[in-house]
Amino acid sequence: GFVAGTLVHTDKGLVPIEQLKVGDRVLSKPESGEGELAYKAITRTFKSQEKQPIFMVSFYIDSVRAYTYGEGISDLYKHKVIFMQEAAAKGEYLLSRETMYLFCTSDYPFWVIGKGWVPVYQLKENDQFALFDGDTATINSVYDYWPRPLEATTNPDIAICPCYEAEDAGIGCIVDFRFGYSQFILDKEERESNTLHPAENFIIVPSDASDPLSKLLRPEEDKIGYADDFTEDNINYLVRHFYQSVYNIEVEDYHTYYVGTAGVWVGTQC
Repeated sequence: GFVAGTLVHTDKGLVPIEQLKVGDRVLSKPESGEGELAYKAITRTFKSQEKQPIFMVSFYIDSVRAYTYGEGISDLYKHKVIFMQEAAAKGEYLLSRETMYLFCTSDYPFWVIGKGWVPVYQLKENDQFALFDGDTATINSVYDYWPRPLEATTNPDIAICPCYEAEDAGIGCIVDFRFGYSQFILDKEERESNTLHPAENFIIVPSDASDPLSKLLRPEEDKIGYADDFTEDNINYLVRHFYQSVYNIEVEDYHTYYVGTAGVWVGTQC
């Protein structure tokens, strides 16, 4: 399942998955990959009885990436780069801010173009997702191991995704789940240099060391750059998994739905 705050495409707009009810209609498509999109009713909703290890799926929208590299963009997708054009008009640089994230369990199925339904733990860098509007998205990772498990901190609702075996030991992130949705924790410098898409939530760590938020987050921020031997074989021994409750739905007929502001196509796994 997905963590609370994960947005689902419905006939009423984007709705957090934990707020969906039986009878609500979500955007869906036949799980064979063939056929038209349609709004289908939810027949069951689920919340995990126990908290589950959470994995991070990072990706960029292909039309936005193409625009970033000067390859042009279809009229159908021009609305996706308005934020870049507005920033450029103000003299700001936002061309690199294209990375988006989803947080879910390792066994959740995503539709990968050319492969079909693939669970998160089998996703590979450069796999392509299908989006609700006909666009595609590509998995984006700077890490040697994929997918990325979030690690626990002293706070049960704050996770870190540290860096292992990467040239840049500063790569990593802190993710805050305290308020019922995910938001990234950035310091003042990262506010200007981060690659987060504007649709992603984030807060800035206060520079004042006496600030309560700063006291809470600074110790975790120091951990994101540590390196260690991190491979598929020893992951369970090295990682203190971060656990959260997850949510899922069952959808009539098609058994699929679309998540995130990008609208990534996923299965129901029920």
